Amino acid sequence: MNIDPFKKLKSDGDFLEQCVADQVREVIPSYARIWAEYVGNDGNANALPMVGASEAAEKSRTRCWQRLYTILESLSLCWDIEEELHRLQEIKNFKIYAHNLNLWMAFYSNLGRIYDMLKGFEGELNKPELLKPFDEYWKERHIVLHGPKVPMKWVYNTLAIPPLGEKPKHWNDKMVWSDLKEGDIEFIADEVSKMLRELEKRLEWCLAALRKILPEKYGWRPVSWDIDGEKERTFRLEPRGTSGWPTN
Repeated sequence: MNIDPFKKLKSDGDFLEQCVADQVREVIPSYARIWAEYVGNDGNANALPMVGASEAAEKSRTRCWQRLYTILESLSLCWDIEEELHRLQEIKNFKIYAHNLNLWMAFYSNLGRIYDMLKGFEGELNKPELLKPFDEYWKERHIVLHGPKVPMKWVYNTLAIPPLGEKPKHWNDKMVWSDLKEGDIEFIADEVSKMLRELEKRLEWCLAALRKILPEKYGWRPVSWDIDGEKERTFRLEPRGTSGWPTN
């Protein structure tokens, strides 16, 4: 297919995809490649037809694409959370304190959402290796969202947290606060940034694998971007739907 998937995503993706197209190109380029090759956008947030593909292939694409789009949305929300945490790192009053905690917990909620989407692929494709690199994020999410409050320290008016998990000097949801021994701590914003950089690498690896697996398993066919002049003009001028919801 002789098109640039990154330019295409930035010009013809939906609202979210256009806004994060540059970041997609930098860290999860396989998302744009899957989108340009097998999904596309007809101008109303509907996927382009896969000419010659079976009805079963079309249905599988819809199911799988909704998961991939949800992963992108959750990752995009994590990027926004990261930016906000760094902007509001200094705790000046209770409102900023509360906002920091809400952002931090929302970050882990989105990690869980990404994990759930990948778990759908793992179960459907019987490929446990797709999910395994993300297990630690799920465990940390459980500690943060389902256990007692994670103990935190104030360092230069900034919140810092211990590492999470079962290792010595780590915090987990089976402990009480007095069990935690002195050890390494990390500013919340810095920890989120560190986790995101590693998550991006693992997601790109997973998406690259899915780009090969899904078309072979379900018989996907490349979409056609051939649109005549009149249709092309309409496509580019009409507003696009958002949040994956068709506008027609």
